[in-house]
Amino acid sequence: MKNEILETEEIKGEAVGDKSSLEQEPEKPQAYVPFKNSSMGSYEYGAPPQENPYNPRGEYRYTPNTSYSAPQNAVRFNAAAYYERQEKKRQVKSLGNGVGMPLSIFFLGGNVLSYILGIVLMIALGVQSAQALLSNADFLYVFSALCSVLLLTVPFIFTPKFIGARLRDIVSLKPAPKGLILPTVMLSLGICGIGNIATSTFARYFEAIFKMPPENNMIDYNGGWQSFVLMLICIGLFPAILEEFAFRGVILGSLRKYMSDGTAIMVSAALFGLIHGNLVQIPFAFIVGIGLGYCTVYTGSLIPAMIIHALNNALSVVLTYISKNTSPLESGIISALYLVVLLLIGICGLIFLLKIDSKALKLSKERSEETSTKIGWFCGSAWMVVFFILCGLTILANQCLPYIMRYLQTLSSGL
Repeated sequence: MKNEILETEEIKGEAVGDKSSLEQEPEKPQAYVPFKNSSMGSYEYGAPPQENPYNPRGEYRYTPNTSYSAPQNAVRFNAAAYYERQEKKRQVKSLGNGVGMPLSIFFLGGNVLSYILGIVLMIALGVQSAQALLSNADFLYVFSALCSVLLLTVPFIFTPKFIGARLRDIVSLKPAPKGLILPTVMLSLGICGIGNIATSTFARYFEAIFKMPPENNMIDYNGGWQSFVLMLICIGLFPAILEEFAFRGVILGSLRKYMSDGTAIMVSAALFGLIHGNLVQIPFAFIVGIGLGYCTVYTGSLIPAMIIHALNNALSVVLTYISKNTSPLESGIISALYLVVLLLIGICGLIFLLKIDSKALKLSKERSEETSTKIGWFCGSAWMVVFFILCGLTILANQCLPYIMRYLQTLSSGL
């Protein structure tokens, strides 16, 4: 009996001991074992420990597959570069609006002011007196100069605001280095001569195609010395200061902040040509704009460009005065000699400049984005599109349609 009791106690003890030993021994790890070739898995006892994709709260923890390798031709997305590009695009488009708006105002403002002036004169003086005054070249010189003062200054003052810059940081009126003024002025005058040759060639081909010379919107010259003085002031001096401030100062200076020097010069020169709205003057103004832009960039000052522009305009006024007082043959000879002299001056200036600086003709290269991309952003802005439309309509209405109509009349009369 005692033996049975002892055996029972031993069994109970063993049972109790077994129970205590089970409580003390840690359970075997419950690991997550994924199935082969599958994203599914199961929990198994005794499996080697692995990272459980679920945390204690039952939330799934994503573990990236580090064994994956992207294809060799795959393009990785760089968020920082993407947002930097978008910000630059926004800035260039904003610059386009800042440039296109004053150019559009200049185009529209001249016509609007002309209509307002005509209405005011007809009310104040009568129709006949108003027409006589508006056909007077001296009066038109003064009115054109006043319009230029208003439309080439006030709207362009606000252009730097579109890119968060200050006007004094963009337009440089500091004196140019003394040793560079003479050679750059000589070189630019030679470029003006090339522009005159290009314009004459264009006019010759135009006349051969349409059987008529292209129209020029220049104001007629009366022939007196008073008109000569007014032309020197209103056509020679005022445009030299105002147009250079607007195009080589504000526009070129703003473009250089986002484009290379060469690209900024070409774009500003193209806008300078288009703003004239005349098929004869566009080639000349574009070529001259390149020379004036280079002079401004290289010297770091706007003053040499103003001097060149004033000299070119003054020489044009002198040639116009001579042509009105000489025969066509003499006028043609003088014009040819004038072009030859300008080309010789330009060649001498180029040689002189290269002796001073052998790298004078090298401009800064494109810094980051492709040139075509930046030009597309700039020209695709809203106000630049408006400006291009105004240019096209002006040229079409004032020149192309009259040429086409007269050309058709010539053909019909010949038949």
